[in-house]
Amino acid sequence: MHQISNVKWGYLWDNFEMDWMNEGLATLAENNCNDFNVEQIYRYLLEEDMLISIDSLSNDFYGHEEMIAYHQSAYIVQYLIDLYGIEKFKELWKSESSNFEDVYEVPFSQMEIEINKNVLETYPKTTDIDWDTFKEGCK
Repeated sequence: MHQISNVKWGYLWDNFEMDWMNEGLATLAENNCNDFNVEQIYRYLLEEDMLISIDSLSNDFYGHEEMIAYHQSAYIVQYLIDLYGIEKFKELWKSESSNFEDVYEVPFSQMEIEINKNVLETYPKTTDIDWDTFKEGCK
C-alpha cells in the first residue's frame, strides 16, 4: 500500500506530519488485527482513554505505541475516506497537514469529535480486547 499510494499520489517520506496518513492507509488496507477491524480497535482505545491527541499523532507518530498509533490512524483514514471520499483524502495527501482545514473545512480537532461520535454510534459497546496480548502485535 505504501508503494502504490506514494507512486500514485507522491511520496510523503520527507513530511513527518503526514506519517499518520501513510501508516493509517497501509493499516486500513489490511483492516484486520487479531480478528478485529480498525473501527473496533479504535472503539476500544476510545473506551480505555488510550487515544493519542491528534496534534501529537501528527507531530510525533513514531514516538507513540505502535499498536495505538497505527490503528488509530487507520480508523481516521477510514472515516475520512468513507465520509468525504478518496479524492478529498488524495487532496490532503498531496498538500500538507496544515491544510487539513482547507481540505475538509473543519479543524482536525473538530473532526476528532465527529469521528468519536461516529464510532460510538456504530459500536455502542466496546470490543473486548485483551490489551496485554493485543499489544504484542497482529497475528
